[in-house]
Amino acid sequence: MLATAKALLRDILPPALLRLLTVRRGDVAPKEGSECSVAITGGGRGKLILNSQVPFFHRHTRADLGVIEQVFQRREYWLGHLQRDVEIRAFYKSCPDPLIIDCGANIGATSAWFALDFPRCRVLAIEPEEGNFVLLERNASSLSAVLPIKAGVASRPGALVVSDPGLGEWAYRTSLAQPTTAGNTVPAVTVSGLLREHRGNPFILKIDVEGAEKDLFSEEDPAFDLFPVIVIEFHDWMFPKEAMSRNFLRWHSSRNRDFVVIGENAFSISNEIRAGVTGNP
Repeated sequence: MLATAKALLRDILPPALLRLLTVRRGDVAPKEGSECSVAITGGGRGKLILNSQVPFFHRHTRADLGVIEQVFQRREYWLGHLQRDVEIRAFYKSCPDPLIIDCGANIGATSAWFALDFPRCRVLAIEPEEGNFVLLERNASSLSAVLPIKAGVASRPGALVVSDPGLGEWAYRTSLAQPTTAGNTVPAVTVSGLLREHRGNPFILKIDVEGAEKDLFSEEDPAFDLFPVIVIEFHDWMFPKEAMSRNFLRWHSSRNRDFVVIGENAFSISNEIRAGVTGNP
């Protein structure tokens, strides 16, 4: 079986990434909270199999393979990296309807990770770009907990324009549409608005929106405080001298929350987590 899996992966991935993703003894961990929450066990070109049964499709591009490496191999969204993992999972287990919002879901890798790691959660997968969204829908079709929503998050409702800076499918940007904007737009949704429309107990808010975090945290949405865990990727490196992370850091520093950096992500974790205590705005 292991030899078969390796052969299949050789058909999919370049040698360097294959070495990173090779399935090893002890890597398969189907139980929630175990050492490796998602295992790659086979597939074909443009397709992986997660936890031996869930298909995950990609375009075999540098961007898609990079997302696969970050999420499934480096496991940067695995809470087991955190010393507070047990406390966070106790909160999750106490919630009757835990809710995860994945802002900037791309092709659905992080949404799939969370859905498999926290099987009682509903995952709202927010993605504004058409090509990414088509693949997100395809990947979500095997995960009933994941709801794809074609939109972008912002500080206020409205419309957004999606642009391509030429950095690959993982770097599409959104900006607020103006009255004179021509062409296609996508809805701008707020985190509070998503919670009102999709009821549940806020659990994890993941934000990877290619610089739109500056606008998102330009106003203090009360919904942010309801999430025990916020995972965010900053993009100051993409926008020199624009202080893209300033608004989030200002919001975080005024609250009683831990700040932990793992790989490309920063984790903002409430220091007032209490099992069973949740709410909606």
